Amino acid sequence: MMPPPAARQTPPVVEDVPSGPAPVEPPPDVFSLRPSHLLVFLFALLTAVAAAVLLSQPELVAEWRDRLTAPAEVDGVALVPLPPPGMIEAAGVRAWRDEKAQLRVRATLVNHQMSAARDLEYEVQLFAPAGEGTGKPLGGFPVKLEEPLAGRSAREVEAMLDAPGGLADFPPWNELIARVRRPGEAAEEPER
Repeated sequence: MMPPPAARQTPPVVEDVPSGPAPVEPPPDVFSLRPSHLLVFLFALLTAVAAAVLLSQPELVAEWRDRLTAPAEVDGVALVPLPPPGMIEAAGVRAWRDEKAQLRVRATLVNHQMSAARDLEYEVQLFAPAGEGTGKPLGGFPVKLEEPLAGRSAREVEAMLDAPGGLADFPPWNELIARVRRPGEAAEEPER
């Protein structure tokens, strides 16, 4: 005979109590994106794009950089500014007297632009370095090219040198500052 259902013994209920430390939730996935990650990524992307633009087009910031870093004068003497980027530069200026005792000059014209220079005639003014002299040109010479100066190229030219004070007024040639301008432009004097 079977005992009545109430008299039957039921197995004791054992609660599931963990023994030891409580389980720890797994850390979030390392590669999951959060809003802060997106901001860092966008900042890095914008920085990389800005750096690429500046490295590919340095003339965009050259004038701004020069204005911030170069003082207008030193010890009360105005500095002779270098030509702005993109213009033609005269380098390696060398002068001598020919067999008729006339002053001659040889220089290298450099076009730093990507495109060819449009003008065929230029005037080059020669200045003493900053802090020496009056800031007025020591002399100059005209340049007439037969064909435009190609982009990113150089050409050696030779001409008569107009130097009222002669070569004695000139500083050493490695310190001479040459500024190239178009014939129609007004003669530049350093800012005071």
